[in-house]
Parts: sequence; structure tokens; C-alpha cells
Amino acid sequence: MAIVEKHMSGTVVVDDPIVIRYGPIPATGSPCGCCGKPMFAVETPAAAEYYTCPLCEEWAGRAEHQLDAGVYCAGCGIIFDTGRVHAENGCEDSVYSAMLVESFTVGGETTRGMPRFKSMADFERAEKFVAFNWVGTKHPHCEKAFHPFSEHP
Repeated sequence: MAIVEKHMSGTVVVDDPIVIRYGPIPATGSPCGCCGKPMFAVETPAAAEYYTCPLCEEWAGRAEHQLDAGVYCAGCGIIFDTGRVHAENGCEDSVYSAMLVESFTVGGETTRGMPRFKSMADFERAEKFVAFNWVGTKHPHCEKAFHPFSEHP
């Protein structure tokens, strides 16, 4: 696969055809549900059956949104994954710093920016030939977490 069109407006068209919108990673994302600090928080509520999107906070079910390359958010079209533990609240309700995509490569050409997909189907097709370059967001341990940092399992 290769890039067929690349627009300054932040759109890449791949010859499948898949349209990948992209743009910079926002300055801040969703806050931690425990301490309220602005960060890119991914929470795992409801016995860890869901993830919350680090940008729009929409819930993404583990079974229907977990893919090989990450978790797809239908609310804003990004993919993300869990990074380091920020707040350890037990194995079923913790807060993680997000892993986000800062650039992606198609056919040897790298595009800087976080990709957004119109649908999960577009993402599933794209993940077969797009290399995602991940970056971790780092935030210190949450002072209001149920388990102190020294007792993390």
C-alpha cells in the first residue's frame, strides 16, 4: 500500500482507499478521575471491561474495541493504549497514562500527526499496512489513589 494523496489540510488517502485524517496531539487530554490533574488518563471502570478514551472520555468496550494495534475510540476516531499506572485502585479500576500515536508510516513515507479514522473498519483495514509510532504520556503517581505507589502490585 502507498499514499495516493496527501493534503495540507491534514488528510492522507491510501490506495485501498482509506482516508486517514491527522493532526497534532492535543496539549491536554482527559483528567484523572481520582486527583483531577489534567493528563491523558485511560481509566478501566466496570471491572476493567471498558477503557475510557484519553481525549473524549468515551467508554470503549474491551471485547468490541480492543485490536492488535490498540484500542479504537468511536467517539473521536483515535487509537490509544494503556501506558504506565498513574493510580492503582485495585485490579478492576485503575488509571493509566495513555500511549498515543505521534506519527504513522505508509509505504515508507512517514506522516507526523495523530491519525483519526472514520470507522473501526477503516482502522482494521489500515492496521495491516500502516506502522504506528507510539509515544507514552508520563504523569507522576496519583496522590489520591487507593494503593500508595510503594504498594503497587
